[in-house]
Amino acid sequence: MKWNPRPSTIMLAVLWIALFLAVFVLGHQVSVLESRIESYQYHKDITQKIVGGLSQRTDDRVRELQSEVDDLRRSFDAMAERAWATELEDDSAFEGEWELVARSQNGGGYSTNQLMYRIEAGRWSMTDTTYRGPVPCEVRREKGCPWPKITITPRPRSFAGRGPVVRPGVYRLHGDRLTIAYRIFSGPDSVDFRPSAGLEIEEYRRRTD
Repeated sequence: MKWNPRPSTIMLAVLWIALFLAVFVLGHQVSVLESRIESYQYHKDITQKIVGGLSQRTDDRVRELQSEVDDLRRSFDAMAERAWATELEDDSAFEGEWELVARSQNGGGYSTNQLMYRIEAGRWSMTDTTYRGPVPCEVRREKGCPWPKITITPRPRSFAGRGPVVRPGVYRLHGDRLTIAYRIFSGPDSVDFRPSAGLEIEEYRRRTD
């Protein structure tokens, strides 16, 4: 008996074969895409590691260079200060009694408190209404640019129970007139001995009577 398939059976077989081929091709394409994604992710990770390493090394180098620049700037400032520093007067230039005649704080007037310094043989003592002195003072003068530096520390008295008051500042001595400027908190770096914000200016006159 001879087999004669019906046209519908042939069409169904063709459809099954076409579907199988489509699934095979689609699976192959999915496999290729997955392989490409894995390769892309691998290269992405490698690139991130390389870039991250380069970025870290760059940041480290920038910090090193900034540190070197800061060191050079400090060295230059120190050299400039030594080169242009004002020469210090001899202790004998300060001998006598110095009476506070004017004081300003943050650009405004301030009470003088009957403050007075007595200087004998290089030794300083202070008298005012706060200390009810005389109170010996430790005074250190240093070269500075453009003005010499001065630090006055009353001893052994304390101020409001907080220990000795250390007053670093700069000064200008002109004959019988002594002007001292102290920075207040974040006062200006440059000083011209005129009343201004961030500065306390004290002007003393040497008593000649």
